[in-house]
Amino acid sequence: NVKQVLGLETPPELPTVSAEETNDIGDRLVLFVSSSMPIHVLRNYVNDVDKVGGVMIFRGTIGGIDSFIPTANFLRQLMAVDPNCTEASCDMRQVNISVDPERFTHHGINRVPALIFEENMKIQAYCKEGDKGPKAQIVAYGDASLAGLANVLFQHTQDLSIKALLNTLRGIK
Repeated sequence: NVKQVLGLETPPELPTVSAEETNDIGDRLVLFVSSSMPIHVLRNYVNDVDKVGGVMIFRGTIGGIDSFIPTANFLRQLMAVDPNCTEASCDMRQVNISVDPERFTHHGINRVPALIFEENMKIQAYCKEGDKGPKAQIVAYGDASLAGLANVLFQHTQDLSIKALLNTLRGIK
């Protein structure tokens, strides 16, 4: 059971999404990453993505799709509030993390980390074909903090939604 490996419980108020449904999650910062990035960098990103309700996306699983357990263990390590906690009852960040190679292709992401701002983001069951929305016009690449990458997006777009998320990351109310 993946939820047991990750130490996560599905809150009763959150509905599950069937293969026929789409989960509209609204405007989001979307960070494309890789398990080959340093773990401390990924943990910092998890912390920041959690602050703004963003989404982290990996291209694939560790060891291929036939073996999800290494990926589940890796994600558990990323999401644990205490990096040294190995118990199933560890406090976990509630970050949206997805494995979605099609979204990498859709947005033309060819290196990581990469950050986009996706309006009206939809999360679909993996097997469902469908609209992933418009292709990102601006992609911020580079070894920088989430705030640094979001600032690049804001400088190019002047989008007030991005500015609000940037202020959250900077601790500005």
